Amino acid sequence: MVCRLESLRLAIEGCILTTAKGGLRYTVSIGVAASDMPEVSRLLKLADERLYHAKQHGRNQVCGG
Repeated sequence: MVCRLESLRLAIEGCILTTAKGGLRYTVSIGVAASDMPEVSRLLKLADERLYHAKQHGRNQVCGG
């Protein structure tokens, strides 16, 4: 899953949005969590923590496992 999301991140990073003032580049940070746990709230909390970790450690990355 992380490999697919890393491919998505790279695709987004490679896009250029053309505007009247020139090209605009953008990036994305992604937090990933997967588990057998039936507790969805815990899974969302873990994904959120990983998203913030990605943002705090340079942005434009996938953080998960």
